Amino acid sequence: MSRPAILRATARLPDYEDTGPPGVLEMPDGRVFSLQDDAFAAYLLTAQPFCLVCSFGNALVIPEKRAGSRKRYWIARAYSAGSRAFAYVGERPTSDSLRAAASVLEAKLSGSAPELPVTLTPPSVSARLLAAAELLEETGADPRKHEAAADLRELARSLV
Repeated sequence: MSRPAILRATARLPDYEDTGPPGVLEMPDGRVFSLQDDAFAAYLLTAQPFCLVCSFGNALVIPEKRAGSRKRYWIARAYSAGSRAFAYVGERPTSDSLRAAASVLEAKLSGSAPELPVTLTPPSVSARLLAAAELLEETGADPRKHEAAADLRELARSLV
């Protein structure tokens, strides 16, 4: 007896270039929409898994929740040559987080050392660094404080 085919939405990303289009999600009924569309955000609210087409094969992107928590996050799982791997995608999958997860999965499944995944810094961190820099400059004329404030500003700019 054969198993019935499971129809899933499929996310396709363009080449791993930062300047490329964001990618698309293809629905089983033939509809296609961008990963930046509101339709993709609406699809994520249904908490339905979807397939991610990667250079090494396919990965399954699924929602998970920790016990006792209402917060949902997404992970990508892939299997290849008897080994399996997973990568954290984030609370809301985006083109960037899906690309980062695909590269981590590829590295894990190929046996090479995985690169650190690209993480996006929340704006609140940059804002706190800038506020700390202002406070340092306001507290006195010590040149070391001004140097530290400049370093904090540079760090805040590099995080954005």
